[in-house]
Amino acid sequence: MAPDLTGTPTFVLAHNILYTYITPFLAPLGMGQRVDAVLLAFGLSSGAIVGEPSAHIDTDFPANSSG
Repeated sequence: MAPDLTGTPTFVLAHNILYTYITPFLAPLGMGQRVDAVLLAFGLSSGAIVGEPSAHIDTDFPANSSG
């Protein structure tokens, strides 16, 4: 259970930090004017990363649990 309780906050913290500071990383790539599209793609992919396991957690909880 400890890996589950550590992994989730770590993912959320990393997501928030990257979401906040992504603009300086996009400027050298020439994508500084398309921050909105990048943030939309980033948010949708993050939702998929969280949503896919969440769809199975109720049905397969013992198999998906670390503890």
